[in-house]
Amino acid sequence: MGLESYIVGVVGVLQLEVLEYRLLNEYSAQLLMNQLPYSVARWVYAEDKKLIENIKGLDNGMLVYDKKDRPVILVNNEWSLNWILDRNPGIQFLTVPADVEKI
Repeated sequence: MGLESYIVGVVGVLQLEVLEYRLLNEYSAQLLMNQLPYSVARWVYAEDKKLIENIKGLDNGMLVYDKKDRPVILVNNEWSLNWILDRNPGIQFLTVPADVEKI
């Protein structure tokens, strides 16, 4: 039996309850959840990928990759995000991925 780890971002707690219910009742999948302290996510872009790997000021955050393997930072709040923005001038931090189609 394999153990997979995923980070799921939601807007409200109800979404997590629905996810847990459906996984258990529709797929018989047990779920162990740990809440992370992050409330801000930004997709990260830079010409030099080493800049992303060495983001300055991410001590209280996390660099993860979405399902399309795009780098995303997770931080506690806007203040933490601004701290990182000030220390990484060669990196773009976007609220949505750059390759998302505009409606």
